[in-house]
Amino acid sequence: MAEMDDVYKIGLIILLIGCASALALWDPRSLLDVTSRIEIKTDSNVAVELNVSSLNWGVLEPGQNKSLGLLISNTGNVVAQLIVKTQKWEPREAEQFLNLTWDLGYSALDVGNNVAVTLTLHVSPMIKNITAFSFEIVINAVKE
Repeated sequence: MAEMDDVYKIGLIILLIGCASALALWDPRSLLDVTSRIEIKTDSNVAVELNVSSLNWGVLEPGQNKSLGLLISNTGNVVAQLIVKTQKWEPREAEQFLNLTWDLGYSALDVGNNVAVTLTLHVSPMIKNITAFSFEIVINAVKE
């Protein structure tokens, strides 16, 4: 019976070592908490509206891509040309590891029309030492 207790103890020790090793390999910095605020900048005679003012990208991992949608409406009386850019990265180093794209390209939005846009955030597999970040997405709407 004592031999069985020793085998049980050895098995338990091996299990605990395995769990400790798995925890040592897991890096909490591999999870990134991401948010971004969206802002519209327009010419004086262009009126464009969004259905959201911020995006919560959730928790992302290095090498992951995440897509979110938004709706843009031209509420003005002239055709609007839409251009997207990013700014105000926090921390600043995050910008070198992330890339934002959208599926609209350089496109015109007719008066009274809406367009559904998909924004995709690409996270570099090389990102490190960053666990949370934020940035602003600016959509410039100018008269075509």
